Amino acid sequence: MLSNGRGGSTPPRATLTFGVFGRQEYLCENIDMRTNQERQKVLEYHSAGLNQTEISRLTNIPKRTISGWVKQPEKNVMDFNSQEYVIDNKLEHTYSYILGLYLGDGYINKTARTWRLRIFLDVKYPKLNEFVIQQLQQLFPKNKVSIIDFKTYWGISVYSNKIISLFPQHGEGMKHTRKIELSDWQDEIIKSKDFVKGLFHSDGSYYFRKNKRGDLKYPAYDFRNESDDLHELFQKHCENLNILTTFSTKPKTTHIYKKIEVSNMMGIVGTKEKI
Repeated sequence: MLSNGRGGSTPPRATLTFGVFGRQEYLCENIDMRTNQERQKVLEYHSAGLNQTEISRLTNIPKRTISGWVKQPEKNVMDFNSQEYVIDNKLEHTYSYILGLYLGDGYINKTARTWRLRIFLDVKYPKLNEFVIQQLQQLFPKNKVSIIDFKTYWGISVYSNKIISLFPQHGEGMKHTRKIELSDWQDEIIKSKDFVKGLFHSDGSYYFRKNKRGDLKYPAYDFRNESDDLHELFQKHCENLNILTTFSTKPKTTHIYKKIEVSNMMGIVGTKEKI
């Protein structure tokens, strides 16, 4: 792991590509991270009388990790209710948007004292970047939102102990190599419009495609990501908005190109230039 100069660590990049459909970056999340669900499941097994070897066999979690959790369970599971936090502070729209951004082009890693959520965006969309900063500040009003300028893209980050509870999809390895699904409490509060907008702002594109004869161009939307699960989520929430999609596999892309669907999508998410 590489030091980021701030007391934390930066996960290694697996691949980094730029193209006409926007930037896609697949980052390995901190390999030491485990989800709250895993911690709680281990503690449940331990309370039920299973020993560490049995728990390890059931969960595929190293016994050394399990030992630390059962010795100090209060340090592993925060006394924090994510759903209540979002609802009580009327953050359903903001949270849905940031969740989409994170799943598309962000990662979470452990620092010396807390957790960091980091999102990467192209510098050529200044209004979008300012909007993301504003949304992160609303979700974490007591925490500073930081920016690192990498010349061609920005790394926008925030540090908070709430992060691991608010985003239970964090875990070991790149997102497209592991299962990504929403928790029940997320399904209950997610706003499809904002969630789709977040996914589009991370891994989507608005462009003009040619017809089969090649003599006519018309507007279309694409969402491109290597994770089948993210495509399913994007398609599901587009369907909630009465937007029909199609899918192609090489590369994995969800398309929206029929005139009425593109018009509906424009009214819902706009473009990366028009927020």
